[in-house]
Amino acid sequence: MEELKDLRNNMKTTVFNGHGFDKSNRRTVHQRYKSMKTEKRTKRRRPVVMTAVSLAVCALLFFLSTSLVTDHKGKLDPSSGKTITKTEMKQQQIVKEATKKGEVVSYLNEKWIPDSKTKNLEYMLGLKKKEEQGKPFKTTIHYFLGDKVYQNTLEYNGKQIIYKNTVPALGEPKTYECKAFSDSTIQLEGCTGVKEGYDVLVVPVTLSDMRYAEAKQ
Repeated sequence: MEELKDLRNNMKTTVFNGHGFDKSNRRTVHQRYKSMKTEKRTKRRRPVVMTAVSLAVCALLFFLSTSLVTDHKGKLDPSSGKTITKTEMKQQQIVKEATKKGEVVSYLNEKWIPDSKTKNLEYMLGLKKKEEQGKPFKTTIHYFLGDKVYQNTLEYNGKQIIYKNTVPALGEPKTYECKAFSDSTIQLEGCTGVKEGYDVLVVPVTLSDMRYAEAKQ
């Protein structure tokens, strides 16, 4: 290529077989030199372009895989060092907000409902006392069953208790109108649409949890 460059630059003064190069010869050599120069530049750039493309593809794949992992697993809990799923994050937020309001949170045991654990049970006992005293109230009860979250509403208008159940594991999902709380458990008695002698379960509790809540009052 260097020889071609020298020839192009000195064609006006070069003589070959006794003849000089005319404009047509010089143009042909010049075009050939430009073509060779372009080819060389392209070859030089190609690895750089390919590297850039490869990096872009890798970055895209990394972003997609990270997004999928994050979407599935949630985020890392700095306090425990464990990965928290989105369901667990949602549950933690519900517990935090419920605790501020004093609302009840019940962790339902999928295998045996009576063994379920309940937080803020003393708050529910306080509602029972309000009902006995004829004082109106309205609250939300939060339930965790596996990876599902439910909210039931419990309201007393001074005359009757209105309980909206959305948890199939606790009974028929519907709104009940009941006369009062049962004496020893967190159930409702005298409810419409329920056989006489049968109560509607609101919060399943163990005897030990009940005793603990009563002692905190």
